[in-house]
Amino acid sequence: MQRVICSRIRDLYDVDISAMTQFTVLDTTASARKTSKLFEESIVTDCTMHVLNLSLQYAIGMRENKETVDVYDPATNSCKRENATVRLETPMRKGRI
Repeated sequence: MQRVICSRIRDLYDVDISAMTQFTVLDTTASARKTSKLFEESIVTDCTMHVLNLSLQYAIGMRENKETVDVYDPATNSCKRENATVRLETPMRKGRI
């Protein structure tokens, strides 16, 4: 199927897309998932950029790692949901990033 797509575009538009399919954009639609399976050797750029963006945001403190927890409130005798910041308890080593 990959060859059919590439040859059809080459015949119609005189463009070789095999060089351009090195990078594909990740999407959740069925057609995008099917296309990404046809070009298995391509690099999924959306996912990579999203992970890099999140890593940078966590590193410079723009985003906190939060989770929703259930907390018992003795005043009302019920549980309520709160957001709690999750912190990793790992020692920072000097000179390491």
